[in-house]
Amino acid sequence: MTPTSEAVTLKSALTSATLQHSANAVRLYFPSQPLANAAHEALQRFMQSSAPKASPAPLEGLVEAAQALVAKLDVVHADDAYQNVWFTSHMRNGPYTGPTYDTELTALRKALSRAQSGEQQV
Repeated sequence: MTPTSEAVTLKSALTSATLQHSANAVRLYFPSQPLANAAHEALQRFMQSSAPKASPAPLEGLVEAAQALVAKLDVVHADDAYQNVWFTSHMRNGPYTGPTYDTELTALRKALSRAQSGEQQV
């Protein structure tokens, strides 16, 4: 068995150990210092190459998506065809009394404004 393959085997047995603890374990596992050093270096390279890559933040793109939604709502609200739907509905059924999202849209606009200025919510 080569120092590299033994280091790989040892690494799998030490998955929860820190690199320093792994280094100490490698030195105890191999009888000679040169072999322990070679195994430790191979273990370090293996652990660095198999380290989990940084994943994108869970909220990455959220601000851009919210900004796009607010911009599209503004376009839709200002559109004549959309306004005519409300006018026609008002003429036939009276004023709209159903649920609205004015409060939530205002809160989203404020949150986006804070996000753009880098301000933290208190």
